[in-house]
Amino acid sequence: MKPILGSLATQSRGRGKGKKVRVAAAVLTGLLMLGLPQTASAETGAQRFHVTYSGPFDPSDPPERRVTAAGPIRGQGYESLISEGPGPEPNTFQATTEFVLPDGRVFLAASGTSESRFNPHSCTAYIRVTGEWIIRDGTAVYQDATGKGSFEGHNIVFFQRTSSGCSQQPDRLVTNLRLVGTATAGT
Repeated sequence: MKPILGSLATQSRGRGKGKKVRVAAAVLTGLLMLGLPQTASAETGAQRFHVTYSGPFDPSDPPERRVTAAGPIRGQGYESLISEGPGPEPNTFQATTEFVLPDGRVFLAASGTSESRFNPHSCTAYIRVTGEWIIRDGTAVYQDATGKGSFEGHNIVFFQRTSSGCSQQPDRLVTNLRLVGTATAGT
């Protein structure tokens, strides 16, 4: 097989010389401007997610919490809780959530344990959570994403003080969760 530039030089001789050179020049210019085709590669590495929230809280309408992602999956966006329920053992839970980021969505399943303490003097519940997460699905650039790891953090739920103690309805929520592990994103 002849080199491309050698072939172009050979084709430029004889009849139709001007047309062949112009076509070859246009093809070569196009390749240089657009770049040569490259195969996409997946990025694998350490993954961190940080989920935070501070604001009003209504358990029947969970808030969108802020997410900051660093690693193969990256960006700032928000978390939307899809489902949450009790786990198979006492003080355990299972949840499905999505992280909505600028380059796509990432769906995670999580399971873990929770330990809670209630302070009747400050009308505050402190809930410590730990567990594991796994990426179940994704969209856009995260369509084929995979990953897993562990998480830990806390939720602090504030209740209003009433004349008889603390209200039964939560008023405010503060969340601080850290997820660490590994992930692969891209194709």
